[in-house]
Amino acid sequence: MKASKKNQDKAGKQVSYDADLSHEELIAILDGMQDTFYRTDNEGFLVYISKSVENLLGFMPEELIGTKLSDLYVEPDGREKFIAAFQEAEENIKAYEAPLYHKNGQIVWVSTNAHFYRGPDGKIRGVEGTTRDVTMRIMQQQELNYLKITLDKTLDCVFMFEPETLKFFYVNEGAIKQVGYSAEELLQMRPYDIKPDYNEAQFRKMLKPLIDGKNSSLTFETIHCHKEGHELPVEIFLQYIKADENELPRFVAIVRDLSERIEVQEKLRHLAHHDSLTSLPNRLLFTDRLEHALARPHKEGNVAILFLDLDRFKVINDTLGHDIGDKVLQMLGERISACVRKGDTLARLSGDEFAILLEDKMSSEVVMMIARHVLDELANPFIIEGCELFITTSIGISMSPDDGEDSQTLLKNADIAMYRAKDLGRNTYQFFSSDMSTRAFERLSLETSLRYALEREEFRLVYQPQVDAMTGEIIGVEALLRWQHPDFGIVGPSDFIPILEETGLIVPVGEWILYKACTQAKVWQEEYSTDLRIAVNLSARQFNDGGLISIVEYCLMRTKLPPRSLELEITESVIMQDNKWIGDVFRAFEGMGVRIAIDDFGTGYSSLSYLKRFPIDTIKVDRSFIRDVTTDIDDAAIVSAIIAMANSLKLDIVAEGVETKEQLEFVTVKGCNSMQGYFFSEPLTAEKMDKLLAKRK
Repeated sequence: MKASKKNQDKAGKQVSYDADLSHEELIAILDGMQDTFYRTDNEGFLVYISKSVENLLGFMPEELIGTKLSDLYVEPDGREKFIAAFQEAEENIKAYEAPLYHKNGQIVWVSTNAHFYRGPDGKIRGVEGTTRDVTMRIMQQQELNYLKITLDKTLDCVFMFEPETLKFFYVNEGAIKQVGYSAEELLQMRPYDIKPDYNEAQFRKMLKPLIDGKNSSLTFETIHCHKEGHELPVEIFLQYIKADENELPRFVAIVRDLSERIEVQEKLRHLAHHDSLTSLPNRLLFTDRLEHALARPHKEGNVAILFLDLDRFKVINDTLGHDIGDKVLQMLGERISACVRKGDTLARLSGDEFAILLEDKMSSEVVMMIARHVLDELANPFIIEGCELFITTSIGISMSPDDGEDSQTLLKNADIAMYRAKDLGRNTYQFFSSDMSTRAFERLSLETSLRYALEREEFRLVYQPQVDAMTGEIIGVEALLRWQHPDFGIVGPSDFIPILEETGLIVPVGEWILYKACTQAKVWQEEYSTDLRIAVNLSARQFNDGGLISIVEYCLMRTKLPPRSLELEITESVIMQDNKWIGDVFRAFEGMGVRIAIDDFGTGYSSLSYLKRFPIDTIKVDRSFIRDVTTDIDDAAIVSAIIAMANSLKLDIVAEGVETKEQLEFVTVKGCNSMQGYFFSEPLTAEKMDKLLAKRK
């Protein structure tokens, strides 16, 4: 820094501090002060400055005498601001802060108390005052300002409150916007003032484990009440910051509004379980409600299914177009809805197929009356865009428990009865009737044979490749169980796996599958120098068995398969059990390094919450959505939403049941990274899979 030196001839003795100070003792006192004393003339040139300036700015006093004080200001207009402050303060200024240059070029923030001093004639001779270093305080204040700006810009809401009074002492802009109170109002409030589900005693009880050090933090979901009265679902991360020597203890709550997440979740759930054209429940939701109804004790009543198929509806689509056909379906849904009782379910199962679920102690007479009501209601013409249309339907009826005790059987038998109604001339209804003894005998025979199938080595594993959707590279295989019955031949999985589940045989069979699959995967890895992953399905019965963790550990140890090469597939129903044991099993698998996949995603209670709570690696989109993804807008919307969600959560995603090039192109464009299905390969025996891997190598 170059300071302007005042002309000594012009200044003469008038600018020397000896001339202006009356006592040497006063000078000694000023030089001994920790604050720096200074004096300038009217033009701003320093005429005296105490020795402490060396500690403040690095200059010796004699280096600064006769120089302009304004040359030390970092800001070019520093002197003008200083004088303006004087004028505003009426000749006295207190705690004026400004940045000055240190001799080494650094910046020092100082705080000055100053006033004009006058000569014997009463005229202002200059300025004198004291100044001290406040750089540390200014820097701390700047850091606090930066922190406040950062907190105000974050999307989350931040509340800080005291442990003793529980009063808020800081809230960011997000918190103010979230609850609608002003900062001044919030700073007079406590957390439980905006939480309708807590009082002070409950809130202090919740905080105690944090204060006692038993928990480092808490994460929970609750409700905040807006100033206008409406409630907001929120997720709170609460942490206790203990005091050190320089600060007081405090609680910091980071609050996130869950409204949008819940809305997305509800939309996804609605898409997955409702028909977009009629807004009626779809097949998935209908089946779910049917299964819930069947799960109740029989003494509470039976259920009935009316399976409706429109007569010759294809003619309307072919002659009048699908737009008219869609409007007919919408109107038809409204008419049938008026025929069913509150609590019953009307669903659109597919194009022109509808189904009605009747509950609450159904009798054949009541069911017959409702079926007749539907036929009578549809007998009235539909007027659409000037066209008068007549629509009839054929109705098949099945009732539990006589016509079946499970959803699939009841739907199948109602479907059979519907075709019988069509054979009888359409526009009528027909009850299902058949001899159930044959089916019961077949099931009993299968159950007996299953109890010996494992020891007789009748089970086989086949392997379906999972491939990279872009490159076609085989990245894994799913192990699938098959049963070679000595009399019946190959028995389909849907015929025997439910029996394994019901009888508990799935536990030993599942252990055999796991060991066999891990052994085979290790052989392929060593032979083809690949990181091939093996996927194995786990049932809910296996999860509830206490030995599952040990079985997985044992299989990995014996086969020496790397844990990340094993992916365990579970259904959403397993997670929805929501018991502590399920969480413990998930954490144990995560600790081992074993991957977790959600199979048939979207067909159950698809929930974003368990994707956050559990260490899930992969989502498998159910084949029921992939099948019609290129022709059904509902399935397309569901698949697109699931893929987008999985990618945003950085989860791997597998499209199941890909059978056509168009399906593959759809899921690939939407961002799906891998696929499985007949388009690439059917399930293969180990020998055929071996040949495929050799060919790929």
